[in-house]
Amino acid sequence: MYTTAFDASGKEDDKATPFVVVAGFASTAKEWEDFDRSWRARLFEDHLPYFHMQAWHHWRSTSELFVDREYWNQARIDKLMDDLLDILIRHSFRKFCCVVKNKSYSEHLAAPLRDQFLLNAYVLAARGVVQLAHEWTLYRDNKALEHIFEEGDKGKGMLIERMKIEGLAAPAFRWGKDRVDKRTGALVPGFTPLQAADIYAYETFLFARDFPEKGNNKSRVLRQLDSVLGEPRTFAVRDLQELNDMIGQIVGDPGFWNRHRSL
Repeated sequence: MYTTAFDASGKEDDKATPFVVVAGFASTAKEWEDFDRSWRARLFEDHLPYFHMQAWHHWRSTSELFVDREYWNQARIDKLMDDLLDILIRHSFRKFCCVVKNKSYSEHLAAPLRDQFLLNAYVLAARGVVQLAHEWTLYRDNKALEHIFEEGDKGKGMLIERMKIEGLAAPAFRWGKDRVDKRTGALVPGFTPLQAADIYAYETFLFARDFPEKGNNKSRVLRQLDSVLGEPRTFAVRDLQELNDMIGQIVGDPGFWNRHRSL
């Protein structure tokens, strides 16, 4: 069995984020266990309890994680990223990413159908990476997949129901960093591969956002992640129009759903 770890970047209802990106990686439970030990050990070297990509990008001004101005400098920041990516590349088998442009989504997918068929931009992107993961394992060895998404994104309930309707196992939702259970006071370990998924999702979001001005200019991080196979998918206007038409057919023909399981 393979386990995926997916995180999102960007929000549908935030005008400052024109895209919603869901991205992550697939590996085995054993590889993720080894990853977790190596990831935590590397963070411990720099006295970090967890990793957050947005904080890393704004390390000079953020009050999150990189607060010791005497300790942190550009060389340490770069070395941390290089080491974390090296750990990720060693332990992941494949990467997946799906990008939804909020404006295209809202213009070309009718609002009543979104509500009826449990779709928002996050669900569309999340369902996209699930589809890519299933296509990958189908042609690789047809092993089963379990999907783990970062907790806290709007659309969790819709994604669970959407996948159940399609006959797929419901995804799990976990936090990427350790948390204290408010009820019991016990420490609940985070699923650290979600911290790695955050790197890929955030970098892809920045790439998509800046593409009109900078063109196909990948960041150093994305270039390093090219070592892991897998290309991002973007929902273009044509895709959304076809999806809108397909859902329209479902409304008039309930049996249509059983003949078309994927998006």
